[in-house]
Amino acid sequence: MPALETRTEKVTVYNDRAQVTRHGRVRLPAGQQELVIEDLPVVLLPDSVRAAIRATEPCRLLSTDVTRTFHAEAPETRVSELQAEVEALQDRDAEAVQRLEALTTRRTFLQTLATSAGSELARGLALGRISVEVGATLGEFLAVQLAALDADARAVTQERRRLSKELQATQSRLQALQRRKPTERNRVVVLVHLEAEAEVSLELSYQVTQASWQPLYDLRLSEKNGCAELEAAYQAQVTQQTGEAWQKVALTLSTARPGLSSIAPELKPWYLRGHRPVAAGAPMMRAWLAEPAAASAAAPAPPAMDEDLLEAAPMLIEAEVEVATVDDTGATLTFNVSGGTDIPDDGSPHKVTLGFHGFPARLDYFAAPKLVTQAYRRAKVTNSGPSTLLPGPAQIFYEGEYIGATSLKAIASGQEFELFLGIDDRITVERKLTAGSVDKKFMQDVRRLTYAYEIRVANLRETLETVTVEDQVPVSRHELVKIRRQEVQPAPTREDDLGKLTWELRLAPGRSATVRFGFTVEAPRDLQLEGLPPISGE
Repeated sequence: MPALETRTEKVTVYNDRAQVTRHGRVRLPAGQQELVIEDLPVVLLPDSVRAAIRATEPCRLLSTDVTRTFHAEAPETRVSELQAEVEALQDRDAEAVQRLEALTTRRTFLQTLATSAGSELARGLALGRISVEVGATLGEFLAVQLAALDADARAVTQERRRLSKELQATQSRLQALQRRKPTERNRVVVLVHLEAEAEVSLELSYQVTQASWQPLYDLRLSEKNGCAELEAAYQAQVTQQTGEAWQKVALTLSTARPGLSSIAPELKPWYLRGHRPVAAGAPMMRAWLAEPAAASAAAPAPPAMDEDLLEAAPMLIEAEVEVATVDDTGATLTFNVSGGTDIPDDGSPHKVTLGFHGFPARLDYFAAPKLVTQAYRRAKVTNSGPSTLLPGPAQIFYEGEYIGATSLKAIASGQEFELFLGIDDRITVERKLTAGSVDKKFMQDVRRLTYAYEIRVANLRETLETVTVEDQVPVSRHELVKIRRQEVQPAPTREDDLGKLTWELRLAPGRSATVRFGFTVEAPRDLQLEGLPPISGE
């Protein structure tokens, strides 16, 4: 029986694969019949193939088989299409070369004419045969013609550069297709039984590898009447190299992980073992923990570790945690792209727009002058949308100007996140060490180091601005090193147990503020300290 013609109508793309759904219709006589679907991708996963039958008469689906087939020639029409594109681009480049050669010939002729005309004009003017106006007109004509030829030559050269880039990209796609052993394909045979002649509709679905997608964002921040808003353009970058082009398909993008959901994780026995070190020359002995001493005497011993140390040491366990984004319907997000979508199987990224959403934003400044003595414009944005923002790269624009790129983490609905918009020189930040001393007579065998810092922030803008300043005092990791913080002015807005101090300063136009803090470090004289800035006397 000839192969059944089917068309790809729906595709759901996951992070590492895609679910493809095809439809076909045929009229079949009564009895047992085979529906054969040829030319399916090599990367098809056989265990994922599913078939569903609808018919105008009673019909029963008996079996579905997947087999590998081989062809004398590559069945993909895309290969021949790319070959034709390569030849067309090469022809266009050859035409451009001919035009450039013709322009060069004309320019050489005009230059020769200008040289000979120059000597004739000089002789004619000297003898009074040619007027000055005629000489000027001829010179202007030659200059205009040469300038036009140069402009045409530049245009042809730019065209050749564009053609070269397009030709290289097309040749790369063609080579990628040719390397994929295109003569291998899959065939699906669906066996059905009909009680009478009927019109049969087949829905065939299967999963393919070499397909994926990731979220992309264009984040555009704007200010109007003192209010800031962030417009996020949701995009998806879809890539597939499955061996079949998706044309005018109903495209769905999903965060589900079908490859991980079929098998639940299972804990394995947690064996712990160790041994006591033995003195040199003593008989070889091992004390195994939580495991029988069945190992051969010739087996290599584990690294020496005292049992008391083994029992007291914390156990470090590496764990891979899957964080699922959650919407109102479950543990996955799905995006149904409206209209028919074309995704060719060339392996290149293709962007699909998913939608737009506006988020409220608050603008301020951030500075960490210990690291960088500039202030960064910052936007604090709240995800006011109904669903989680998925992790992915983002391009940031501020008032139509491109700022740079960042990467978003997963941001739940209602969660706040930050975007940095670059340095603003109208907020100046200066940090300096105002006091540093070493007191070696503080106590016997103990030295005390004193540090004091001053941070000055000035607002040169014409509006009231909030500047968040972060700095820190050291934290001791040694029991003999004592750190005491001195008075901080003004008191920090926030501080944590790791020594980070945070001030939120509200500065009127043209005003400044100064932050002062310091600390002392006490340590034995013979203990070498690392991580402190040098001061005189050290």
